[in-house]
Amino acid sequence: FRRVLFRSANIATLNIGRAAAGTSGTGTTTGSLEFDAGVLTANTVNVGLQTVANASKNGVGTLSVNANSTIGAAATLSVSGSLNLAVNVNSTVTSGTLNINGGTVLANNIVAGVNNVNSTVSLNGGLLVVTNAMGSPAAPLATLNLGGGTLQLNVNGNALVTNVVATTISPSTQTTISIGAIANGQGLSTIPLISYTGSDPYSSLTLGALPPGFTGTLVDNTTASRIDLSLTS
Repeated sequence: FRRVLFRSANIATLNIGRAAAGTSGTGTTTGSLEFDAGVLTANTVNVGLQTVANASKNGVGTLSVNANSTIGAAATLSVSGSLNLAVNVNSTVTSGTLNINGGTVLANNIVAGVNNVNSTVSLNGGLLVVTNAMGSPAAPLATLNLGGGTLQLNVNGNALVTNVVATTISPSTQTTISIGAIANGQGLSTIPLISYTGSDPYSSLTLGALPPGFTGTLVDNTTASRIDLSLTS
């Protein structure tokens, strides 16, 4: 354990919980990073990383972006490339967890590892901005915990795939979905936002701000196990 104080830091690649690279032997490497003030900027962040095809070499990583009420500050993480959770070749133990506890995360993409078991995002207050996608149909986010705060998405009216793909969405309190930008949204249209395979989170979601000139509502598309955005003007 090491405590580091910083106001800002710029990093090319940040690995948290990186497994050993040897093709033989066994072992699990555990790492965590927690900060509640300052700005951390990175091109790529790997949280939980298995580097070689050895199912006995695993990486367990946790990244927590918090707020500090004592000093009246909150942390900010900005990732211009990919924020990768549970990157693995053939591991079912490697895991990556992103906790947002009052801080701000600005992510271009949040990519979940294969095997769909150990990638988790928990939004507990604060702000999570995802410019492109969080999870995918081929590699969905395993768990999305919604405990308040704001999830901001940029959407495209021509998109066939949702911005967020998660196996399980677990809401514990009302969470706001805001839309930062809308492309190809002319006229009345319905845009897929969030898809899930577990319980329906619709009742715990509130639609926040839309870009100027747009009005709309959230739609509970239970047939497709999806939350959509319906543009009404």
